[in-house]
Amino acid sequence: MKYLPVVLIVLSIAFVSCKKEQQAPAALSGKWQETKLVVYVFSANAVSWDTTYLTPFTSFDYLQFNDNGTSVSGSDFYLIGAPNGLSYLKTTQAITPGTYNFDYSAYGSVYVLTPNPNPVNYAGVTTADTVSIKGNTLLQHVVDYGPGPESKLVFDSYFIKQ
Repeated sequence: MKYLPVVLIVLSIAFVSCKKEQQAPAALSGKWQETKLVVYVFSANAVSWDTTYLTPFTSFDYLQFNDNGTSVSGSDFYLIGAPNGLSYLKTTQAITPGTYNFDYSAYGSVYVLTPNPNPVNYAGVTTADTVSIKGNTLLQHVVDYGPGPESKLVFDSYFIKQ
């Protein structure tokens, strides 16, 4: 009887330390193809510029969600900055396809993406990156907060499941 508290403590620790591997819901798991990108530039909490890109999306523009809580993003284009530096031109530049790794976790009705490995932030820009699913469309919502409190860029990328 005097060992009962010790046994209960050991069992509690064992129960708490068992970690179930995260499983992606069937709706999220798999490869998603990008179909549209909308970019907004905010200054003083008002939209100062926006545009929608419907091309040049290729098979390299995707998000892949794995069942183990990891994901991969692919891209083969770059948004060209405008000469005044305040927004992007309505054209893109093709680049060598590249991939970026993320970990994801559920947070309410959205999934939070965290770059893996986490990059060093030299420019003072913070990013909030989430995805959500509505019907057969996945929305990746990325907000880049600039060093100033009232400036930010918002990228809304739309994907359909392959």
